[in-house]
Amino acid sequence: LVVDDDETVRTLEGIRLSRLGHEVTTKPDAHEALASVRDAPEAFDVVLIDYHMPEMNGLELVHALREENCDASVVLMTGLSAQLAEAKARVVGVDHLLRKPVERHELRELLSQLAP
Repeated sequence: LVVDDDETVRTLEGIRLSRLGHEVTTKPDAHEALASVRDAPEAFDVVLIDYHMPEMNGLELVHALREENCDASVVLMTGLSAQLAEAKARVVGVDHLLRKPVERHELRELLSQLAP
């Protein structure tokens, strides 16, 4: 599951993940992502979430997913490295933090560890 309010980023990440052999669902915001997880809690192995989104940021979405007992590995993607401490992200339930721009090899290696 890829959650990003930027349509271009969402589409490109979906294409990249598909080319790496993954089945991909994309959502434009946290509310739609939460609805998808509620509808099919076992459907997602990995959730890639953009940090900076309107209404509910990435950390808030991670917290909500964990409250829903979502067992998927959660990867938070951010370009705001100075504003987001890894320790804070882990307390909320983030499994991995990726700094944007995310390189293809970096994403491939991480996903091979999370969803072989």
